[in-house]
Amino acid sequence: MRISAVLNGVQPSLGCTEPGAIALACALARRAVGGDVQRVSVVCDPNVFKNALAVGVPGTNGMCGIPIAAALGALAGDPDLRLEVLAPIVADDVQRAQQLVTGGRVDCRVDRGYRGIHIEATVQTGSGTGRAVIEGTHTGVTDITANGEPVLLPGWAARLADGATSPDSLVGRSLQDILALARNLSSSEKEFLLRGVRMNQAAGRRGITECPGMGYGANMARLMEEGALADDVAGRATALAAAAADARMSGLKVSIMASGNSGNQGIAATIPVAEVARELGADEDSLAYALATSHLVVAYAKSHVGNLSALCGVYAAAAPGAAAGIISLLGGDEAAIARAIGLLVGNVSGVICDGAKAGCAVKVGTAAGLAVRTADLAMRGVGIAWTDGIVASTPEESLRNLGRLAQAMREADAVILEIMVGKQDLMEGTS
Repeated sequence: MRISAVLNGVQPSLGCTEPGAIALACALARRAVGGDVQRVSVVCDPNVFKNALAVGVPGTNGMCGIPIAAALGALAGDPDLRLEVLAPIVADDVQRAQQLVTGGRVDCRVDRGYRGIHIEATVQTGSGTGRAVIEGTHTGVTDITANGEPVLLPGWAARLADGATSPDSLVGRSLQDILALARNLSSSEKEFLLRGVRMNQAAGRRGITECPGMGYGANMARLMEEGALADDVAGRATALAAAAADARMSGLKVSIMASGNSGNQGIAATIPVAEVARELGADEDSLAYALATSHLVVAYAKSHVGNLSALCGVYAAAAPGAAAGIISLLGGDEAAIARAIGLLVGNVSGVICDGAKAGCAVKVGTAAGLAVRTADLAMRGVGIAWTDGIVASTPEESLRNLGRLAQAMREADAVILEIMVGKQDLMEGTS
């Protein structure tokens, strides 16, 4: 198995991946049939709906929500750009999309019967009806039709379907098996991983400079400059990661290298590793290996807890991944990585995902700093006993327990969605 087959969830993303996937499905449906867009309809699973409900859509000057993402994807999205589908949009496209939405021609609803990622987009044009379905992952295109007739999947979608490794296939593997994949990186794989962390760092720098969204990362950086917070590697990782999340979640047109099909996870899985590498003066080969280790542990953790669930993936997957990558930079072994996973499972196992929104910057920043500190503690031999809580005697079993917890929290997930929808209804009623 090649690392590239496992890391199919590591890919560039413009804006939050859930509205991005919705826009992608709409763009595929529109391209299938052609013609001028008249009406757009989207049906999605509860978790995609939850994460797309209140997050900024890139290029719209702060507009949020599923309808505008769907309309933009149908009107002007380029599906060949996958999760960067909205990169080509301009101000005129946003205006046309707004007119489509305010005219009542964009219908978006949640189907609570679906488990896992499911997006079904239908676009009616002067030429007929196009339909596209995405399932399993954010770019998992499974069906496209034009006026009821099947359409060939785009080349990139067919290649992903043939070459991707199902997350479920990682569940039975050992942590040792997963980590071994990082040892034989090709030169192109190294460059891809390094390009990804550079993208995420650039987004963080823009977040610090422009102070978008809630400005959490930028203000953390200011507090360090003023001496109110310690200017150490954990603090710098916290500020830069949070600022990158500020930028993408507020709707700035910045691309992020995702991990585990999540941009915020990509930020938290890479920026802390790069900050430690810079502190140590590590070379690019060492950094690439550490990044591969981080992404692999993210994929391994997500294979247990699921692509989307009631648990925050930044804590459940990205923080363990970043800690593993940092430990590799520090010269630690698999036992130290196992201790770090146990520490994190025992520490932040119950952090919920209450949808994608500007406030995610707080979680991303906290998780980034926590990963650095956890790695340092694990290198000192600190670990949580297997008798404590859901922590087990092996990292594999600890992650399985975390997955069981995620499954058991489905009712909590439904309550979170009800709260969010109720707030949106209230806001619309007062606007």
